[in-house]
Amino acid sequence: METIPAASAMDWSIDLDRSLRSRHLGTRLQALDAAAPRIRELASCPTVPPGVASSSGIMPAESRVFAETMLLRLATEFRAAADDSIRSRIVRSLLPNKGGGWAAAEPEQILRRVTAAHGAAGATPRARALALRMFGCLADLAKDSFHVCSLVLSGLRSSNAAEVKAALFAAGCFCKLSEDFACITLQVLAGLVTSPTSEAQVIIAAIKTFSKLDCTFAVIRRVREVGKEMVLGNLEDVFKAEMLFALSRLASKSIVFFGDQKYFLSSCCQYCFWHIASSN
Repeated sequence: METIPAASAMDWSIDLDRSLRSRHLGTRLQALDAAAPRIRELASCPTVPPGVASSSGIMPAESRVFAETMLLRLATEFRAAADDSIRSRIVRSLLPNKGGGWAAAEPEQILRRVTAAHGAAGATPRARALALRMFGCLADLAKDSFHVCSLVLSGLRSSNAAEVKAALFAAGCFCKLSEDFACITLQVLAGLVTSPTSEAQVIIAAIKTFSKLDCTFAVIRRVREVGKEMVLGNLEDVFKAEMLFALSRLASKSIVFFGDQKYFLSSCCQYCFWHIASSN
């Protein structure tokens, strides 16, 4: 008889909690690596029919209940972790994939723990950066939280490059889910790219984020307009190449923009050849 994932849900949850209480770092890290695939499997399970649930000794929605319990346990560990290696491993395990985002009946409980880690007294820039990346991983849960969205936007204005890059990752995740957030982020990105005080690594990261602003046709069109203006403006040549690549990636997501992007790239190449010829 085929095993129902929900039948293992309680054991997986208990195993995660017990392993995270271990004094051995290796045991905790192995538990974190195993947790995310199990949570995804449980969250994707359909509700078990009452008859099957009764014969298996489980509740119809047990898989999703324990999926949320395990996700909450990871958030608790993220808040309580004594070092950033654990937080980094949690973020890595929860990175978005093509299988979809995370779901929870009470997302506030999970987000509150990550927020506490971000705002903890004495939190290092590294810890805040990891918390911002965690918000990005949990974008499906956090997209409607005004407080979390504000933290991400504030991170984009940080003086610490690592925090800004982490906030850019989070913003890219949020922009795929919210047109309003994408429009606000675009304005901030434009400021980062053109600011004379922005570090090169921040500018490149900001340009790469342009290609993630693809939630609606209208947003893609506006992003392309802003990006093309920058390429034709005073953007340094090394950054123009990055922007052209980002715009090409964005255009590849809709056949409507193929022709326009091809023409724009051709025009840029012709200008470069003319500039080189005239300088000689």
